[in-house]
Amino acid sequence: MKKITSSVAIISSVFASACCLLPVLLAGVAGIAGVASVFEKLRLPFIVVATLFLGYGFYIAYFQKKKECAPGEACSTSQGKHKQRIILWVITVLVTLVITFPYWIQLL
Repeated sequence: MKKITSSVAIISSVFASACCLLPVLLAGVAGIAGVASVFEKLRLPFIVVATLFLGYGFYIAYFQKKKECAPGEACSTSQGKHKQRIILWVITVLVTLVITFPYWIQLL
């Protein structure tokens, strides 16, 4: 009986605050839009930094000379290097999607 009473109290408090919930959500959306407009001005520098870091990641993953690793470290096995490369490619795809988002969203 105590669990039912607690559950009903929580549900009723949500419904009681429903009149104020919509304005709070709208204010949150407006705040996010305001922050997004600030970051739109910094889009190009962020793209440059992301591209530089991805380029450095590819350099490390594919072109850096092999160094000696202690047993048990991630770089001591080829499986660890393979996982790092997979993660790098997944991140590259995600970054590419985010960078090109303004262009392909217009097609939808």
